[in-house]
Amino acid sequence: MDGRADGGGKVLAVLEREHGKPISYYIDELSFRMPTPEESNVLKLDPGVCVVRAVRIAYDEDDTPLEAFDQLLAGDKHVLVYEVSAE
Repeated sequence: MDGRADGGGKVLAVLEREHGKPISYYIDELSFRMPTPEESNVLKLDPGVCVVRAVRIAYDEDDTPLEAFDQLLAGDKHVLVYEVSAE
């Protein structure tokens, strides 16, 4: 994998084949909070480190959701980078 959330385009190709429609847009939701004790343990977080829940939903041109991507990230170990078109 190349590190992109879409797997370098492979996931997009599979979704397009399965649904017959390309993904038109995504909605990303990022929420930052303190972890639960279980999350802190699983992610091996130092005290005071927050987590980021990143949810991405892919939609087709008819606003039908095609895919949901949900992950929990350690706030001190990840950088989230977005490219946004100016169009």
